[in-house]
This record gives sequence, C-alpha cells and structure tokens, in this order.
Amino acid sequence: MGGFYRLARIYLTLTSLLMKLIAILSIEDYHPDLGKIFKNLEIPVYSEVEITGFRSEKGDSAALQNWFAHKKTGVFSKLSFAFVEESQAEKLLKAVADFNALQPSANPVHAFQLQVDKFV
Repeated sequence: MGGFYRLARIYLTLTSLLMKLIAILSIEDYHPDLGKIFKNLEIPVYSEVEITGFRSEKGDSAALQNWFAHKKTGVFSKLSFAFVEESQAEKLLKAVADFNALQPSANPVHAFQLQVDKFV
C-alpha cells in the first residue's frame, strides 16, 4: 500500500509541474465572449472576480495606456482565472490573442500564464 501512495504523490507532483494558472483581465463588455472561449476550449472550471482598476499619477507610460484604469475614478473590469494543463494554457492564450486581433477596442483583453509550483 505504501508504494501506491508514493506513486500517487509522484504523479501529483509531476501533474502540478505541468499545471498553469491563466489569469485574464477584461472589460465587462467582453465577459460573454470570454465565457464562450472557456466553453469552446472545454475548460470545465474557472472563476471570475469583479475588480476596479486605478492608475497612480505616475502611471503614464505608453505601455500602461491600454490598461483598464483612470487616474480619478476606478474602471470596472473582470478577472477570470483557471488552473489548466499546459496544453490547454497554450490554447487559451492563443484564443485570447485571436479575440484581441478581431476587436477594434483600445481595451484589449490581457492574459497571463503562471507556473503552478506547489499545491496542497
């Protein structure tokens, strides 16, 4: 029985090394489209949080201009995230890039991939 648990632990450790956390920031208008992307890619579980973005007085660089924030008032947006396998992460990031390519908006969807090093 000890061998089984040892193998199970090894499997879970290897699986966690292949897991990615994908975080996606978007304006509220794109919320239904992101839901379709998750569904089309058969990502069974994801979470969403409503957030408010702000920009400090010193945040005027060109790289920050298309982020969802204003200096005086906050901008409402969504943070969606999912823990997925590496292959799904690549597909999800590509789908977001493809979605952005079709949008005329100055507010593109932002997506990030993070490595899952450990889990409990």
